[in-house]
Amino acid sequence: MRHIGLSFRGTFFVVALLAAPLQAASPRDELLRFVPDDVGFCFVMQDLRVHAAELSASPFIEQLRMSPAGAAFRATDEIKQLDKVDKYLHQALGVGWDQLRDDVFGDAVVFAYRPGPPGKPDQEQGLVLLRGRDGEVLSRLVEKINQTQKKDGALTDLQEVKYENTTYYRRVEPKQTNYYYLRGPVFLFTSQEDMLRRAIDLERATADAEPAFAKRLREVGADRAVLALWLNPRAFDASLEEKAAKAAAADAALQQKVLAYWKAVDGVAVWATLDADLRLSFAQRVRPEKLPTAVSRFLGAASRPSELWRRFPDDALLACGGRIDAGALFELFQDAQPKDDKDPSAASVAFGKDLVTEVLSHVGPDWGFCLTAPKDGKDWLPQAFLAIRAEPGDETAPVDQALLSAVHTAALAGVLSYNHQHAAEPLRLKSFVSNKQAIHYVDDGRVLPPGVQPAYGLTNGWMAFASSPDVFRRFTESAPKRAADDGAAFPLLRASLKGWRGYLTERREPLATALAEKNLLPVEEVRKRLDDLIGVLQFVDRLEIDCRTGPGLAVVTLTIQTARPLKKAGGS
Repeated sequence: MRHIGLSFRGTFFVVALLAAPLQAASPRDELLRFVPDDVGFCFVMQDLRVHAAELSASPFIEQLRMSPAGAAFRATDEIKQLDKVDKYLHQALGVGWDQLRDDVFGDAVVFAYRPGPPGKPDQEQGLVLLRGRDGEVLSRLVEKINQTQKKDGALTDLQEVKYENTTYYRRVEPKQTNYYYLRGPVFLFTSQEDMLRRAIDLERATADAEPAFAKRLREVGADRAVLALWLNPRAFDASLEEKAAKAAAADAALQQKVLAYWKAVDGVAVWATLDADLRLSFAQRVRPEKLPTAVSRFLGAASRPSELWRRFPDDALLACGGRIDAGALFELFQDAQPKDDKDPSAASVAFGKDLVTEVLSHVGPDWGFCLTAPKDGKDWLPQAFLAIRAEPGDETAPVDQALLSAVHTAALAGVLSYNHQHAAEPLRLKSFVSNKQAIHYVDDGRVLPPGVQPAYGLTNGWMAFASSPDVFRRFTESAPKRAADDGAAFPLLRASLKGWRGYLTERREPLATALAEKNLLPVEEVRKRLDDLIGVLQFVDRLEIDCRTGPGLAVVTLTIQTARPLKKAGGS
């Protein structure tokens, strides 16, 4: 985006002229009313002043200020440079950083961008919009800055332009001409006159309607976001079509497939919401009927939670799980390969069966992994559990039994290889039956850490692995929790940093001893590193990634739950 039309001096002008208080009941929507629906992307920042004030007074910031990490951060050279920046802003603009943050950018800022036609990047268009609090103060500030820049040569001419009963201004600079529109507290700035005129026309035509981009953000749940970005795929179609048309013969087919998927996407949004916790979200709107069959199958499987979440504890150190249609994924991979590289026989090499229709269709889609703190006081390694759905399929040659046989063969080979090199301390592969299910495990003979006896087996339609037979039984034989309601957000990943803090604190000594021995380090050095890690983890209690789906919509959200709230109770 080399030609968005905002020179350094032009950008300086945007910042400078709006160093005045802002206010608006709904400043974001007031600005979005000027934004054409066909721009490539639209960036929105709103309520920065409110969020900054609430964050500054939050229990989290107080905890950070009082911590050694906070003191070290304040002592960095980068932070010290902020004082110099603030002094420069006062000298150059007559305002400091705090006033710029609160009064200039604090209510709403919008930036819209439209790409140029293929091969014509010089026709790119950019539009900056801000909403000030006091129109009279803003008007006086504009006049003052214009006079100052005329004196130093940054502005060679300022022309008043009449258009449809409105007035905007043409700023002629030594190397570029910019345009701005000022109406009361509303300010628009661009380097393209037609972009400005179109924005003025649009605002008049849609005065009583909800702005298009405001509606899009509301529909995906981003209307309260402090920062939001909406990407409009249609603005980039022409460039992608030209690229596909010019692609080499070997890549042309793949380019067309990528283009087909792209054209099924109606919009992409990324946003951040700041409440007691911080949430970062990504949303994608698609037209399912336009998606390739394999893509539709893959996304359809991923749009529901894995059954394993019903067995994972909420306080797990780490848990992740989802649904992957392995057959659809394999078809996508095959489809992406150049035709000359495809091996028609590659789909019939697994267990003597067709890989897609007879094997992968019976493996998954559910899978999951869970890591929990050790239960026994003598154990110091976390306890692990991994499972993937495995069904028999063909009764004469069950896929699940073939999968178990392959795992068993690999385990036996591993044990024999180890014993060949460590005859004095051999491992043994053993089995027993629990609830009519065979559990295979490695008897470590005091070779592995306490509590670790790798186990595996088929159980109730799952191929499962665990760090010990007890962990295997705990996950597979416990009663599952109630299933989540249809349409509700479901988890993809959870990490309890509070749990990690407790685990590292309680198991500090055996962990330090084992890590020091393994890495040939002094125990004191390892203890210090563990203490430093515990100190870093004190600020966050939990990380969660969840997914919410609807007709043609998928929203993935990362929630960062801090140890102390980012806002006091009763904040916005």
